[in-house]
Amino acid sequence: MADESAHSSRLIVSVDKAGLSCTLTILPGREEEIPSDLELRAVLEEQRIAAAAIDADAIDDLIAAARENPDEEHSACVARGTPPRDGEHAGFTLRPELADRFEEIEHRRRALLEQGEPAPGDAEQVGEGAVDFREMSAFVIVHEGEEIGMVSDPSDGSDGTDVRGETIPAKKGHSLQIRTDHTTRVRSGWLVAAVSGKLLVSVDRVAVEPTLTIDEDVDYSTGNIDFPGDVVVRGSIKDQFRVCASGDVRVDSLVEAATIDCDGDLTLSRGMAGRDAGELRVGRTLRAGYLDGVRGLIEGACIVTNEIKQCRLRVGRAVESPACVFYGGELLADHRIELGIVGSEGGVETSVGIGAGDEIDDLAVRIEGLIDTIKAKRDRAGAELDALNKMARKLNAMQAERLTELQFEQIRADELTARLGEAAVELLSLFTRCPQPTLSVRRTLHAGARVRLRHVGFTVRDTIQGPVTFNLDRTGSVRCFFGNAREPSPIKHLVRFEDTGKSDPVDLLRSCALHLGLDTGDPAPMDTGDDTPPAQAA
Repeated sequence: MADESAHSSRLIVSVDKAGLSCTLTILPGREEEIPSDLELRAVLEEQRIAAAAIDADAIDDLIAAARENPDEEHSACVARGTPPRDGEHAGFTLRPELADRFEEIEHRRRALLEQGEPAPGDAEQVGEGAVDFREMSAFVIVHEGEEIGMVSDPSDGSDGTDVRGETIPAKKGHSLQIRTDHTTRVRSGWLVAAVSGKLLVSVDRVAVEPTLTIDEDVDYSTGNIDFPGDVVVRGSIKDQFRVCASGDVRVDSLVEAATIDCDGDLTLSRGMAGRDAGELRVGRTLRAGYLDGVRGLIEGACIVTNEIKQCRLRVGRAVESPACVFYGGELLADHRIELGIVGSEGGVETSVGIGAGDEIDDLAVRIEGLIDTIKAKRDRAGAELDALNKMARKLNAMQAERLTELQFEQIRADELTARLGEAAVELLSLFTRCPQPTLSVRRTLHAGARVRLRHVGFTVRDTIQGPVTFNLDRTGSVRCFFGNAREPSPIKHLVRFEDTGKSDPVDLLRSCALHLGLDTGDPAPMDTGDDTPPAQAA
């Protein structure tokens, strides 16, 4: 589109297509024909050029140049408009600390590509600055409420004016072009994480993934994982690497001699070959194909499909693995252990233990000991108090003060004893509400396997074919049931009882409560249906 133009005899007026400048041209001619300032302004007025836009100095300069060289053409911009100032677009600036983390991760990735993975054992430090790639995560993690970056709002801008005085509207700034979702929110000019998880930042998107999904292995390419949510590993977890999560963890391939620590459920689709170095801590339920050479604490249930070999596991609730083979190592559970096979024909040392944890056993022993200690101290105070009471009329000031102290000691001792008695009854109630410790073996319980049911320990004399179940009755005696039998079978010829060095915590607590005259709420002892003495441990 050409500039707008208007012609006079020796004058040409041109306005650019944006309307922001007006050019006046004086064509060649005689000097006496050069127009004056008033004539030029009249011509501009005919073309509707606003007086406010006219540059008087530019007109004077143009006239002077034309008069100096009248036989030449002269042009000058004699009027200017005001261009509009368009509004600024909404912007996003990543927080510098997070931007640095992304840069570190990219540097780490390039170093691994160029130099390869470190050799096991001695080359964990790779690249300049000796970076330990195990400890450097390949992910940027943010927590709920954490500021991700600054967000600026779009502005309207300001309108302009053309040389004819007409308004040139400004363009408003665009809203934020980066896509966001429910995982972020804007607060006081900051984009803030609405959930905890992995931060994703691309050209057109900012989001937080509450579940960390790793499509390959956990190795030097990922570093150790410490994630505030669920973790899914499509590959394996390599030797000496660590995965920590506040939620559930699922690993689709093999876990080697690694460490897994999760507050939720742990699912090992294949299993774990820990080689006596692998460790687990599971806040809820563990499900695995097999476990080999693993140490672990499982606070919920333990469900293993095939095999538990050479492991040391502490289970908070029950082992529910009716088809599983367990041999070598130690398996402990608070309530129940159900397995397919326990032990082996070769007599590999295998131990299972069921019952309340040692912490509760220790509490029962401590309560008994404290009650005895307080009673002894009260008796000594009582003897001294009796002696002082006999000479009550002859007491001096110091003896009178001691009398008061002894009276207070007796009151305090009675209070502490009552509180310990209440604790004993509460723990006893906890024991009686818990399921009786039970070992169920579906197929075979091999000779040499060692079993502990709470305080009672025994070793299996000869291999027993299942299904067989061992548990304790309410008197603390061991019972044995084969198949679906409702009556227990004689047990002495099946096992050899051993001294575990432990007293029955139920007996200790009951004795403490009864000694203090408290009601334990116990039912009458049950008939064991066997000639095994109660609380058999000798």
